[in-house]
Amino acid sequence: MVTSSIRFDDAASPLATLRNETDQRLEREVTKRLKSSGYSSLASLECEVEHGTLTLYGTVPTYYLKQLAQHYAGKADEIKMIQNH
Repeated sequence: MVTSSIRFDDAASPLATLRNETDQRLEREVTKRLKSSGYSSLASLECEVEHGTLTLYGTVPTYYLKQLAQHYAGKADEIKMIQNH
């Protein structure tokens, strides 16, 4: 019996590149949504997407605006989870 092992390097794979491009596109989309929300405090938030998980960074003055940020950010279809720091 012959066995072989294949080392799969995620960083070099075409799927990893696609995933990274998708994450970058989602970051741009979420940033655009927050900036066009009409709330200046949401426009100052930053975001990062990794494997479909969105993390929001920044400070807003009220809990209501925090919830609004999650609402606007979560409208992107590919977002699987939101972490709001």
